[in-house]
Amino acid sequence: MQDAIYLVVADSSQAHVYLTDTALSTLELVVQQQHPSSRLTRSELDSDKPGSSNSGGRGYHSLGGDSSSHQHESSEFARSLGKYLHSEHLAHKFGQLLIAAPPHFLGELRQHLSDDCQKVLGKTVNKNLLHMGTAEMLEHFV
Repeated sequence: MQDAIYLVVADSSQAHVYLTDTALSTLELVVQQQHPSSRLTRSELDSDKPGSSNSGGRGYHSLGGDSSSHQHESSEFARSLGKYLHSEHLAHKFGQLLIAAPPHFLGELRQHLSDDCQKVLGKTVNKNLLHMGTAEMLEHFV
């Protein structure tokens, strides 16, 4: 469907994918994806990770890796959402893609979009629109 547009409104823990047409007049919810791990506290995410060690006068040093657990979870969610969008595009469910997300997550998601989704990517909005009504969301894309 070349005239069908997928509008993705997301943050690092949830995404709403809407179907609309070129007039951007109505939104039909296609799917809601949740990523509860992105909402966990750092201590909940790191509970199974290596601890720290006191090096005798120089303070404590982490025994684990350098990457943030929240960053990892955000990246995993972006990867999952990117795979979903790729499969939907291969199934010819949309011909154009629009995305609204906070700047950091938008960057993550763009990294995980397939080449074919990159080619049909239209306007992006660097803002979290998840808690807005549909009419207010659409105003950001006209």
